[in-house]
Amino acid sequence: YHGRVDTPKYGMVNEHLDPVAVILEQFDPQGTLLDVDEHTTSGMVVQLSLVSEDGSIDYDLTESGEQLLEGENSRSPEIIENKVVAMFNTLRVRRPGAFRIRARMFNIYDTALNLPLSAEEPLRVPAEALFNDISDVLVVYEAKKPNPS
Repeated sequence: YHGRVDTPKYGMVNEHLDPVAVILEQFDPQGTLLDVDEHTTSGMVVQLSLVSEDGSIDYDLTESGEQLLEGENSRSPEIIENKVVAMFNTLRVRRPGAFRIRARMFNIYDTALNLPLSAEEPLRVPAEALFNDISDVLVVYEAKKPNPS
């Protein structure tokens, strides 16, 4: 899969961001665009997380254990005009700063069976992401205080 993560350039703390879109196309190894359908996306989940401006640090939780990126941050994609699209409309960021949004797409049916020596039942762990990319920089500002009248 090749694609992009479209985010707003600016936002306000604790206010809904403009929609975030993850838009993907599927290509074969020779670079030919493939048609996608419901079978192609069966079991697919797109997950978002907040990362540092350089993409090296995940900001999933604040120091006090609260989610920094709040709202629905994972969903099944839709097919729109032969593209795999996941739209996120309810996201909020809980503190100001410059961030990027990382998008990963997994197939929940692609799991690796892990057989630990001491466990009674095998554990299932997710396979590698089919797509993993970060957005352009998103700057989140502190909310403005109302002017006294």
